[in-house]
Amino acid sequence: TVPRKHDDPDSIKDGGTLHPLTQTEQSLVMEYLEKTASREFQLMCYLALYTGARLQTVCTMRVKNIEDLLKQTPNPLDDTYSLEVGSKTNIDTKFGVSMKIKIPTELVDDIISYTRSKAWKDRAKLSYYGNNNNYVFLTAKGNSYYTSLQEVEDRIASNSMKGFKRARGVSVMAHIKQMLKKINAEGARVRPFTFHDLRATFGMNTLKATLRYNFKNDQALMYLKERMGPRFISTTMGYLEQAEFSNNVVNANSNLSKVLNQYSEK
Repeated sequence: TVPRKHDDPDSIKDGGTLHPLTQTEQSLVMEYLEKTASREFQLMCYLALYTGARLQTVCTMRVKNIEDLLKQTPNPLDDTYSLEVGSKTNIDTKFGVSMKIKIPTELVDDIISYTRSKAWKDRAKLSYYGNNNNYVFLTAKGNSYYTSLQEVEDRIASNSMKGFKRARGVSVMAHIKQMLKKINAEGARVRPFTFHDLRATFGMNTLKATLRYNFKNDQALMYLKERMGPRFISTTMGYLEQAEFSNNVVNANSNLSKVLNQYSEK
């Protein structure tokens, strides 16, 4: 008989089993991104951490998609631009779901600055699209980190499929493994995580912030669903359950510490 697999209380079901980074882990990752990471990898992670966008969404954004945001008036409540992604656009989402992600204005400015840099232009010269509405993020060889559905269609139409291999984000995972290796080599203890876990981290940070500002549970859930775009409210419920669980653990550990450490007072 195989024992029933217990759900990990420190995880969330959202397109797989996700583990939001702890505050300590987030601090270590942010320090690495600011001081050590390449600019493109840094910006990709920032998009996941500050918008909750999935890997295929981050990696299939085009330069024009970002530049067009400057035509908007930023939302005065949270200083963000709204970017439409999904089936009606050339930016991929899971199952082609149409939604809007909200990107902080400062991050938009940083991305545009990067796409106008010599480093980006050198990569674009090597790529399929060149300077013609190319991806925001390209590898050193000019390839996409995650090939969009639109590129496949364009290559078929232009008879450019010879030698073409569709990218699925493997290079991004290699960057994450390298980051973990360097961080932990200095004595830290950051658990292995995936790019998708950064989405979960955004979700948890957002939910905790809304609850901290006295949103009711149902209001917080609907806000998070709007920001992250899961198909089912049950997925969003997982974030609420995890947030409540983590708060209970902190309180329980604090209270238990007071009780158990009374021995030292004898």
